[in-house]
Amino acid sequence: MGKEKIFLNPGTWWAVVAHRALFVFFFLALIPNNAFCYDFNLDPIKINFNGSVATKRNIIVYGDFGAYFISTDKGKSWEKRSVGIYKDIFDLQYFNDTLWGIVEDNYVIVSADEGFNWKIYDLNLPEELIVKMIVDPEFLFFRGKKTIYKTDHKLKIIKAITSDTLAISLSTIYEYNQDFPLKYKLRTYLPFINFFFWKGRLIVNSYKKFASGYSKIIEIDPDLNKINLTDFIGKMPFKNDSMTFGIDWFAKQNGRDLVSISGHIFYTDSSLSNLEYFFNSSNFLNYLDSTGKISNKKDSQADGIYYYSKFFNKNELYGTYFKERNSQNPTSLVYLKKYVNRNGKDTFEIVGTPFRDIYYFSSVFYVLEELLGGSRYNGISKDFGYSYGPPRLNIFFDSVVVFSSFRNIFLFSTNLGQSWQLFSAISGTPKYILNDTFYLFTNVYCQSIPSASSFDINRIFHNGSSAPLIFFDTLTGTKSTTYASYYDIPLFYLDSTGFGFAIGNQDGGISLQMPGFFMVTYNNWQNFNFRTSQFYLQQVKVGQPPRYPSNLCRLDTTLLIAVNDTSRIKWNFYVYQIWIGDTSLVNFKKLPLDTTSNIAIIYIMPRTVADFDAICIWSDPIDTTQTALEIRRTQDTGHTWTVLHRIYSHDWGGQISQIYELNKDSIFITLKFPDRVYLYDRIQDK
Repeated sequence: MGKEKIFLNPGTWWAVVAHRALFVFFFLALIPNNAFCYDFNLDPIKINFNGSVATKRNIIVYGDFGAYFISTDKGKSWEKRSVGIYKDIFDLQYFNDTLWGIVEDNYVIVSADEGFNWKIYDLNLPEELIVKMIVDPEFLFFRGKKTIYKTDHKLKIIKAITSDTLAISLSTIYEYNQDFPLKYKLRTYLPFINFFFWKGRLIVNSYKKFASGYSKIIEIDPDLNKINLTDFIGKMPFKNDSMTFGIDWFAKQNGRDLVSISGHIFYTDSSLSNLEYFFNSSNFLNYLDSTGKISNKKDSQADGIYYYSKFFNKNELYGTYFKERNSQNPTSLVYLKKYVNRNGKDTFEIVGTPFRDIYYFSSVFYVLEELLGGSRYNGISKDFGYSYGPPRLNIFFDSVVVFSSFRNIFLFSTNLGQSWQLFSAISGTPKYILNDTFYLFTNVYCQSIPSASSFDINRIFHNGSSAPLIFFDTLTGTKSTTYASYYDIPLFYLDSTGFGFAIGNQDGGISLQMPGFFMVTYNNWQNFNFRTSQFYLQQVKVGQPPRYPSNLCRLDTTLLIAVNDTSRIKWNFYVYQIWIGDTSLVNFKKLPLDTTSNIAIIYIMPRTVADFDAICIWSDPIDTTQTALEIRRTQDTGHTWTVLHRIYSHDWGGQISQIYELNKDSIFITLKFPDRVYLYDRIQDK
């Protein structure tokens, strides 16, 4: 039988995986308090993608942690690689046979072989935040907080220009999400951080409001000597007196220059003073109201596509249209569309077939900080349908369509939308590792209600491919991917035979506690059945923490698990109770409650049912602020213990992120504060 593991609920204070990214340990970890140590590498599994780019032969999809996927065969296969630095890749550009990129913390990466090998350079701007770059035949331009830098191709700064007019809004460009690695992520796709080198000058978008009350476009000469402001009021073929201006992109069609300004497309001259609307009707894809302000009253897809999804490729204008599921259409759809002028009528026609989104992410909803319940939504198709154009959506080599987004969403077509393939999509925190397959459960919770959770099952492999599992719910008779209504799932088990089970505490909304559900699978969670069992996690009153289990251990036909009460409500210390059952999942017996050891058992390492070691948290019954991380041994199923190792909380920080059993003799313990990894060697007992 293969190796079995279980991870604890991330709601516990000893917690599972506090960091929102999932990393794989390839070798061994540094052991700070011992005389021996080993090197280790980290392989990011969950990536929030920022965009895609093509070279002469390759396609690259890039994101955070320095990770990217590369295809050398026009999308038929993909390989995950790293630029060599674990930071967010903000931007990649291909120019004159060289890939240039900006990486978090002001690093520049360069590849001369189309994305296989990289050189990393530090701009040495410690107080700066570089968000965008421009590559020119002779120079590079970098946009910072309120400064634009000009360098040569060896990254020597030649000149810089600083002005409050150039300032970007830091509060606007960062997005908060529990799914992100550090919870805040730079929104690299926002148009207002863009700048361009066009017709011999820099064109820069501005957040700044001027005397007129509305934004202007900034123009700067290539020597960075002078700033000029361009106002588009009165230059468009419709009223735009209250419009906020921002350049989305420049393009060409049949030799004519095009510019997209705040989602509206125009033919333009080199001075940007003569703007001719691209469409025949001035109302088509026009989102300005009678005052000249962009209006939210008009449906964002009223003219056949989401108005911000527009992008040009080889003289053709494309966009996307999202059709949400309803009672008549049970599957959400996303259409790729192309603009066609038919006899003077503006229209977008469908290209290929729609992407049918059978996958769901789960979430919770609440009113006035009272949890109402769980819901599920088509997160992949919503991101795709309501996407901004490049860099998130691109067409390469005339037929390869690539869409990439946050939450590891990577979707592509190799035949211009005739068929679609979801390469990966993950939402949530890792819960379980089985050999080279990772199962993840989403833990989506509100900042004001940390216990409000919902869960998805995802499966991911080392090559980076992943997708939410589609399984059959025998209770409702429907296919699903989520446990949207669970208050938490403190126990999730799976072994190499495909056998597994989970216990979920359900929340009925408005603080109404409902009985927990017990679920069993025999085929790796492709479907499951509900069961009744003598084993349960006792429900507690509203406002009190639930009881948390240790990992579950399977010894042939015998199951061993401990259930802990860490609430300190009835006792002034931690207590636990050991349960022993069989694989029928019906017959369990519980041993007497241990109220003398003052421990919670969080991970069991068994030799037999009676003889096992355990990773525990010891609580001081007198000083309730004092805890210790312990490794204990019992030879009588927990009736008596020998303490093998003890580390007090002032030395280890008091919060465990993850426990990972590499094999029966090597246990990794990852700490959150401080960031530290311990390896317990059971053979050497150290």
